[in-house]
Amino acid sequence: MRQTLTEERDTAVKKMNVAVEELEDANEKFDRLATIYENQWKDLEKLNQEVRQMKDDITLYQEARDSQHLAENICKEQLQQRTFLMREYHSLLQVSKAVLTHYNLSTKMQDEMAAAESMPHVKELG
Repeated sequence: MRQTLTEERDTAVKKMNVAVEELEDANEKFDRLATIYENQWKDLEKLNQEVRQMKDDITLYQEARDSQHLAENICKEQLQQRTFLMREYHSLLQVSKAVLTHYNLSTKMQDEMAAAESMPHVKELG
């Protein structure tokens, strides 16, 4: 009986040693997994930071694009105003030219009439 108890004890010790080894192996695997998860967590935090930076960059790009569109619209409006003003200027220039032409013709006719009146043979007719 004593031999059976010793054998049972030895078997129990062996089983306990195997269980301890398995527990140590499991503990090492857990430590490796914990390290892997920590590294993945750090990588995930870096990716999240990059995503936030990309969102900020996109927002800045959109604001810049909106500002550019606004500037383009302002330039188009100014161009339309300048085109309108150039047409008005051209119209005024045509009117001024017509007035000057009329004035010049009128002055020329007055000069011609004065010249004709000052001619001796026209004076005799008058």
